[in-house]
Amino acid sequence: MNRGLLLVCLIAFLNITANALFNFLAAYVVSLGESETLAGYLIAWFFVPYFLCTPLAGRWLDRHQSRTAIVFSSLLIGLGALGYTIPSDSSAWLFLYRFMMGAGTAVFMVAGILYVSRAATPDNRAEYIGYYTAAIIIGQSLTPAIGDAVIAYSGYNGLWYLGAACGLGAALIGLFIQHDQEPAQTANNRSAFSFLKLIALPLYRNVFVASLLAGICFGVTVNFLATFTTRIGLPSAPFFLAYALAVIPIRLVGMRYAQKVGLARFITPSFLLMSLGLLLLSFTNDSVYLLILSAIVFGLGYGYIFPAINTIAANISPDLQRGEVLSTVGMVFMLGYFCFNGICGWLARHAGFSVLFLVLAGLALLGGVLFAWIANANVRAKEAT
Repeated sequence: MNRGLLLVCLIAFLNITANALFNFLAAYVVSLGESETLAGYLIAWFFVPYFLCTPLAGRWLDRHQSRTAIVFSSLLIGLGALGYTIPSDSSAWLFLYRFMMGAGTAVFMVAGILYVSRAATPDNRAEYIGYYTAAIIIGQSLTPAIGDAVIAYSGYNGLWYLGAACGLGAALIGLFIQHDQEPAQTANNRSAFSFLKLIALPLYRNVFVASLLAGICFGVTVNFLATFTTRIGLPSAPFFLAYALAVIPIRLVGMRYAQKVGLARFITPSFLLMSLGLLLLSFTNDSVYLLILSAIVFGLGYGYIFPAINTIAANISPDLQRGEVLSTVGMVFMLGYFCFNGICGWLARHAGFSVLFLVLAGLALLGGVLFAWIANANVRAKEAT
C-alpha cells in the first residue's frame, strides 16, 4: 500500500466518521424543542446538495487533480460540523450547516475514489478500492459506540466538536498526500446534465443497474433495521456488528483475489447472497442468532458489490471521463439509497416488515439477474461488431 493510498484511506475514515456522528442529529434537534418533522426535513436536506454537487464534482475532477477537491471537501465537512456548536435562535442556520456537509461529502466521495483509481493500475485497482471502502465501513461501524460515549460525557456539543475535528483533521492530512495524475489532455466541455446521456450508454448500463438496486436494498435495510428490531424486541447492534465483521474482510482480502479471476463473475452471486440475507431477515422474529446470520450473509454480498462495481466502472471508463462515470455510479447508488425509503416505509406500515424484506430480497435477486443479462448482451454485441 503506497503512502498516498494510506493517507486517503485515513481521510475517508475521518470524513465518514464526521458524517456518521450526525446519525444523532434527529435526537439533537428534538432536544432543542423542535419537532420531529423539522428533524426529518433537516436529515433529508443533506441529499439536496449531494445530488447537485456530485455530477459537477465528477466533471470538474476530469480536468483537475483530486487532491485539491479532497482538501476543500474535508474543510466543508469540518466547518459544517463546527457550525452546530454555534448557538442560534433560527433553525435556518442548521440547514446551512447541513448543506455544507452534504456538498462536502458529495465532492469527497467522488474525489476520494477517483484519487484511489488514479493511484492504482488496472491490475491492483480492485485491491486499492477495497482498502478505501473498508476504511469507510470501519468509520461507519465505530461511530454509534463513539457517539453514545461522547454524548454521555460532554453532550451534543462534544459530538459536533469531534465531527469538526475529524473533518478539519482530514483537510490537514490532505495537504500531505501526493498530487495524483491528471488527465493527459483537457476533457471535452460537457454540460451539467451530460451524466443523463452516460446512464443510457450500453457500456455502463449493467454497472448503473447494479448500483441502483444495491442502493435500494442496502439503504432501506439499514434505515429501517432499528425500527424493525425494536418492534420484534431485539437490539439492532448485533446486526450492524456482524454486518461490519463480514464486510471488512471481503474488502481487505477478497477484492485482491477477485481481481485475479474476474470482478464481474462474482457480482451475481453477491446479489444472491444479499437476497438470501434479506430472506433470512424476513423470517427473523425473536431469534438474535437468525438476525446475526442474516447480517453476515447480507454483508458478504453487499461487501463485495459496492467496491466491485466502482472498480469495473473505473476500468472501462476512459481517463477523460472517469470522474464523471464514478460520480454517476455514486449518484445512482444514493438515489436508490434515499428515494425509495418513502415507498418502502408505506409498505412496512401496511404489509409488515416481513413483506418489505421479501420484496427487497426479490429486488436483490433481480439485480443479479439483470447484471448477468446486460453483461452477456454487451459481450454478444461486441462479438457481433
